[in-house]
Amino acid sequence: MWTPSERRWLASAIAGIAFALVAALASLRDPRQPPAAARVESVSVAAPAPECPPDAVALDVLREDTSMGEPQAALTLVGALLDRYEGAGNDNDLSEAVQWMERGWAEGHYQQSGLASRVFERHCEIGAIRGHWLCDRGE
Repeated sequence: MWTPSERRWLASAIAGIAFALVAALASLRDPRQPPAAARVESVSVAAPAPECPPDAVALDVLREDTSMGEPQAALTLVGALLDRYEGAGNDNDLSEAVQWMERGWAEGHYQQSGLASRVFERHCEIGAIRGHWLCDRGE
């Protein structure tokens, strides 16, 4: 039988894996198509908040794995935080995503994955990270 702590750990691991799979599937799109935001510019109705935001336990698992140097967990965590920011507009999510990127910048995973470009192109005009070195346009 499983002890309560083992059950909690197993539930957290399953939630983290499920979240990573959902995040990976959500990031897949036809590269010839513009992002969803560009396709709906003419609609003036605000997008509804996501029905199922990333679970705090799943994010905590990703944070732990990222802290231990797992590159895939780091990419999934930063992507999830950016998704949460883009969905709800909480500056803390954007700031945390940029902090994780800064911490692992030397490995080059964020540059290769497109997450660095995503932040630079979509979010550098935001006050929360406007002065960050990642947003330096070289002017």
